[in-house]
Amino acid sequence: MEGGKTEMREYKFLFDNDSHAAAKFFPEKRVITLAQAKVSTAASDAKIVERARELGAIIVTANGEDYEKEIKRFLQQSQRNDCYDLFGLVVIPNPAAIQERVLPGLAAKLRFQQESHFMARCMAGELSRAGTF
Repeated sequence: MEGGKTEMREYKFLFDNDSHAAAKFFPEKRVITLAQAKVSTAASDAKIVERARELGAIIVTANGEDYEKEIKRFLQQSQRNDCYDLFGLVVIPNPAAIQERVLPGLAAKLRFQQESHFMARCMAGELSRAGTF
């Protein structure tokens, strides 16, 4: 921490099948598709959670309840042997028509310490457990 500010790590958003159309509303350089992550579009939520952990990515989904359950299961299982944490979960509206209406301009609204990049708080350690934002 320098000058009272928390250092911000690079962060990325991993989009699942339910949310991939919304990727265009997020900062382009921070978007990871399932194809880029080398994850099948038929992959289970468990596989996507595991891959998000490997990539240090925040999961974006319209299927929040299932991911919350899967994240809790992943953390319980992984903490038996090692201390793992995830980087976050963003639950967006479903279906795509609502995303089109609600999400435009989102990238400009992300903030961190009065600066752009609000979602980076989880990467800076301020949000230690995966949860919805």
